[in-house]
Amino acid sequence: MRTSDELFHLIKSLTKSEKRYFRLFTSIQQGEKKYLQLFDALEGQEEYDEAAIRKKFSGERFTRQLNVAKKYLYNLILKSLRVYHSDYSAGAQVRELIASADILYSKGLTDQSAKMVEKAIALARTSSALVPLLDTLQRWPRYSPKERPSETTIDAEFNGRYEVLDQIRNLLDYGRLEQKMNMAMGKGHLRSPEEAELLERCVSDPLLLDPANARSPKALIGFHNVLSHYHYGRGNLKESLRFIQQQIEFLDGNPTLLIGNLASYLSALHNSVLINRQLLNLEGYRQAMEKLRSAPRSIMAGSRLINPQDHALVFGAIYTALLCECVLLGRFEEGAALAMEIEEGLRRHGPHIAESRKLVLYSNLVMIFFGLGNIPRALEYVNRILSGPEPDAGKQIYYHARLVNIIIHFELGNLDLIPYLVRSTYRYYRKQNIMYRFESKTLEFLQTLPRIYSNDDLMKLFERFLRELIELSNDPYERDMLRYFYYVEWLESRIARRDFTDVLHSHISGLPFVARFGDMA
Repeated sequence: MRTSDELFHLIKSLTKSEKRYFRLFTSIQQGEKKYLQLFDALEGQEEYDEAAIRKKFSGERFTRQLNVAKKYLYNLILKSLRVYHSDYSAGAQVRELIASADILYSKGLTDQSAKMVEKAIALARTSSALVPLLDTLQRWPRYSPKERPSETTIDAEFNGRYEVLDQIRNLLDYGRLEQKMNMAMGKGHLRSPEEAELLERCVSDPLLLDPANARSPKALIGFHNVLSHYHYGRGNLKESLRFIQQQIEFLDGNPTLLIGNLASYLSALHNSVLINRQLLNLEGYRQAMEKLRSAPRSIMAGSRLINPQDHALVFGAIYTALLCECVLLGRFEEGAALAMEIEEGLRRHGPHIAESRKLVLYSNLVMIFFGLGNIPRALEYVNRILSGPEPDAGKQIYYHARLVNIIIHFELGNLDLIPYLVRSTYRYYRKQNIMYRFESKTLEFLQTLPRIYSNDDLMKLFERFLRELIELSNDPYERDMLRYFYYVEWLESRIARRDFTDVLHSHISGLPFVARFGDMA
């Protein structure tokens, strides 16, 4: 993004309520408000066009120093956003209380100032806002009622700060373990013994021996996250589910903490659905799905602290679960009907939705439209996945979309494109160091597809690749790759010359409960 575009993109990121608040916020200011005209002009542009802005305001003095005017407007919008969002997190509320304490103290109202600081300390403790808590404790001696200090009181004050510093260090240590765990599982699943070794080194850390080692509520969330992901990566699904359920129960019992850690809570609910499904626990799956559908809405209805980003988190979590259910149970028409609602939600929540969440939604829609036999729509969503830069999260979806893209073009009869797509994907996988057995065999199969002209040879190719996939399904480092697309069902439909959707439904109806697809959030 160019510096000259920053104001434009900031304005475009605002929600309707944020824009409305900005206008109210500026209405109390005196004097000319040419910046509001600039705001309106930029809001009305589809793409940033500075020449059009200069032409529109050619007679205005501020165009002589347009960069200064843009900077002023940019900072004014940020100021209004800080005030607008001041109630949306405990940390922001603590900072607001401290700001109020500073003002009261400057006016000589020391008793009132001390009460504000006391409120800030209490809120920071209950919400585990450790950095604002440390800042508040640093200020307390200045604002507290003046008493003659003693050696005991001085030591007590500093010991309280040391305790918070220890909690911050402890929280950072759990964050370090989470990042290493994510690195080991960076491709979605363990793909090599080296990644498994890193996972084992992470879990051998003394911090993970006992939940009592977590010195704060947020550190306890990190404790549960690390161990649930470790056990999932090692295939210990029941143990993974146990830590996930403990996290859900912990956050359910701490509503203030839940609001500040909504992303972790929604991830835990999603992972509970995923693992119950993989354990073939139908009743547990139904209960987890019901909680994922109902809990976020009840939180949002009962809390004034939910911000636009949290609305987007809830939207993404609920619609991901609904789409996954449609994919799992073969309810493709129902899933296709959700596509319009999802498109509207993506427009409404815009920049607040993480790119990784969009990838999950798009990949499920690929599966749904492919399952319906609507290959052009499946291609549309594959293109959305591949059109953006490689994501930091959800990489496995991005990697697999390249393979699915080739299969879709084969279905569409675009055989001339396949050699180019295979070469491009092969180079990309080599560069990313992800050329494992599954990727190698799949690309070899796809590379051969357009070179075969007789039906008999084509059937032999399909049969050989199916046997190779069945063999890979027994490899602990390769079998999870079969979860990302209907590889087996697609091959069987081709070999048996049956409609793909019929084969897929026969697979689904033949199982007591479907256990495939999905990644830990």
